[in-house]
Amino acid sequence: MGEEPDLSSLVIDASLGENKIVDLPSVEVQYLIRETETGNTVVEMFTFSRILDFVYVELMRGIQKGYVPKRCANCGRWFLQAPGVSYAYCDRIAPGETEKTCRDIGAVTSFQDKVRNNEIWQTHQRAYKKYYARVLKNNMTKEEFTAWAKDAEKLRDKALSEYELVQDDDRLWIIAKLKQDLNEK
Repeated sequence: MGEEPDLSSLVIDASLGENKIVDLPSVEVQYLIRETETGNTVVEMFTFSRILDFVYVELMRGIQKGYVPKRCANCGRWFLQAPGVSYAYCDRIAPGETEKTCRDIGAVTSFQDKVRNNEIWQTHQRAYKKYYARVLKNNMTKEEFTAWAKDAEKLRDKALSEYELVQDDDRLWIIAKLKQDLNEK
């Protein structure tokens, strides 16, 4: 038989501090077997000595399941981000708004920043607004506009990928070519 492994490094026996508020929670766990209509189910039963212990355990269980606490980039309040997704804004009503959520406002702001800081996006948005105005004036059908918009997205995305790979003079050429291609119809 081999030696018993030293598990002392895996055991936390030190307090996080002298203050009870920051100490690890004291939790008693019991497992019960409950009979249900579909069979037996194992149920966990926790006993907490403080409400803070309950909050700590629930937070850690949420993190284990992939929920991440995140601070909203718009309102600054905390929210739980669901597993497998990534966003910077909560879905609560934004401060000073009656209907729009932080996520709605954040999406618009993010899009506006993207357009403001990229010449390809600026060129695309100018053409988009021009063609949409034609729909409003009944000079173009919605179906024609939708088809144009789909083609315009492809042209924009192609220009964006090319734009990242080249230097200044070639970038100007890519923007001019995109402008020409978007305004051909």
